[in-house]
Amino acid sequence: MQAKGPDSSVVRRLMAITAVVAWTFAATAHGQVFARLPPAHPGAAAPDSFAVEDPFEGLNRRFYAIHQGIDRAILRPLALGYSHATTGGVRKALHNFVTELGEPVVFGNDVAQLRIKRAATTLGRFLINATAGVGGLFDPATKMGLPHHDNGFGTTLGRYGIAPGPYIFLPLVGPTNLRDLIGTGVDFYSDPLGRIHYHDRGDVLVGITVIGGLDERANAEADLQQIESMGADSYATLRSLYTQQRQADIRGDKPVSIEDLPNFDDPGSGSPPAAPAPAPAAKAPAATDPGVSAPSAARVPIADPDSGPDAAWFLAAPSPPPGSSPPAGPPIEL
Repeated sequence: MQAKGPDSSVVRRLMAITAVVAWTFAATAHGQVFARLPPAHPGAAAPDSFAVEDPFEGLNRRFYAIHQGIDRAILRPLALGYSHATTGGVRKALHNFVTELGEPVVFGNDVAQLRIKRAATTLGRFLINATAGVGGLFDPATKMGLPHHDNGFGTTLGRYGIAPGPYIFLPLVGPTNLRDLIGTGVDFYSDPLGRIHYHDRGDVLVGITVIGGLDERANAEADLQQIESMGADSYATLRSLYTQQRQADIRGDKPVSIEDLPNFDDPGSGSPPAAPAPAPAAKAPAATDPGVSAPSAARVPIADPDSGPDAAWFLAAPSPPPGSSPPAGPPIEL
């Protein structure tokens, strides 16, 4: 008996699902960088510059140009169409529902990072929104002081001192690095929604992914337009924004504002500030008294260009002082 090949309709369906998920990941990549940004505030000072490990910059820039073309031709029109087609209440409900479905992954990483208070907040808002929020369509937990926060396995790896590795930009993935790329795969594989067997699971996962990607891309529109209007190197700006935001996620700091970024078109912008001039040395007493010795030369402080708060951000956690044992892991946050 001749073996039958795969049903052509099934193959076409899998190909369509792969294509939809691919461009949705691209939309999500645009949106996820800006999802936690606070409103821009005027007059913010630029932070100290920091090194970014980008050995593939030439290739990354070519991929970035391809991604921009895809965004202008496909992603942005679809996201704006989704934004106009859904009313405020419907879109908010869809956003809440997709966020609710991602809370188990957030909770798991909160626990793995020993952030007990955050884990309790995530678990509390998941249970409250699942019940009082009608399956997550509404968000009463935020009004009760339990706001949502993003988390993933890439942040968990960084929390334990794993270096991010080289910066990578992929056309249908967006800005990332080796550590976060691995973390995204682990998050996807460990998501309970994808592990539970139920009817039409593939279609459900694709629908959720599409809605989430369109929603994040639509929310990122204002920030993307702001970066374009800055007249700066948009690739360098996005790279800086991504790396600083990821470092803030790992440290548990507040989100990074676009206005805090240096102007990458200005060679002097973002460079470490010059060391202040040393104070004039006090006038030495005349060496007429044999008991008074001549003063030694004044020591001038030397500026360290790598002393900024973000210097060498891509390195692993610093080594402990000699004679001390290395920490077993991140501190427990209560």
